[in-house]
Amino acid sequence: MRSLIIAGIMAISAPAVAQEFPTTPAEHYEVGQTFASCAGFFTYGAEVARSAGLEDSAMAIEGMERGWSLAGMFILVDGLDPSRQTETEETFGNMKLIKVEQLRAQREMGRATGNDDPQAWIAAYQAECGPWLDLQKAIIQAMRSAPNN
Repeated sequence: MRSLIIAGIMAISAPAVAQEFPTTPAEHYEVGQTFASCAGFFTYGAEVARSAGLEDSAMAIEGMERGWSLAGMFILVDGLDPSRQTETEETFGNMKLIKVEQLRAQREMGRATGNDDPQAWIAAYQAECGPWLDLQKAIIQAMRSAPNN
């Protein structure tokens, strides 16, 4: 089943994807870490939206976070030692939390210095995650179209 999904990803994404599907365990781990960071932007965005009373926006943002998380865990599992693969969700969650804490600290410092610029976060997301968006979408699409067995 997993190999069918990967084959689907390769078929969907070639040649339009800016980034290639990782092939080595080290690449899987690195890309999984990047996807966790991308998910962290949305986790924090939902937190900010919720604190502003924007519940519908928070729910929509959480949906985008789930896409990055699902695709990221799919990639990350192959970057972990087989003895740790059952801990993929926890490992990914810890990686994502690092980005969330970083964003909280940046916002706190920005507010303290009067330099709280949400546009800077958007630019940071686009720079870090933009090149991976096509691959993330291809993974989700392949997972949705994979046979159910």
